[in-house]
Parts: sequence; structure tokens; C-alpha cells
Amino acid sequence: MGPVVDAVARAEIVSACLPRFASEPHKEPRAPQNLYPIAGRENQLRHQLGDALLLERSLRVAAATSK
Repeated sequence: MGPVVDAVARAEIVSACLPRFASEPHKEPRAPQNLYPIAGRENQLRHQLGDALLLERSLRVAAATSK
């Protein structure tokens, strides 16, 4: 088999598997494009950033003092 045939076969397998990871509209506004594993990772990263208002204020102070 050639590389194109292999790529097509792989794409078909991935296409068949992706729907089970698609999010539901009542849980995710970007459904079904945003997959559950991606949404979960986004939530983890958002949590690790901490308080969004505190982060924004820190960025504004840093930007104002760097002029």
C-alpha cells in the first residue's frame, strides 16, 4: 500500500472514532466541534491560571509599568 492509501485508511478510522468524543450542546456551547477531552484540558488549564480577575489586574499593572 502507498502512503496515500494508508493516510485515507487512517482518516477513516479516526473519523469513525471521533463522534463518541463529541460534546453535547447542553454541556458545551461549541458542541459538537469541541471534544470532551479538549474541554477537560481547557478546564484544567483555566483552573491552574487561578483567579481571572487577579490575573487580568496583574497583566494590566505589568503592562502599565513597562512603558
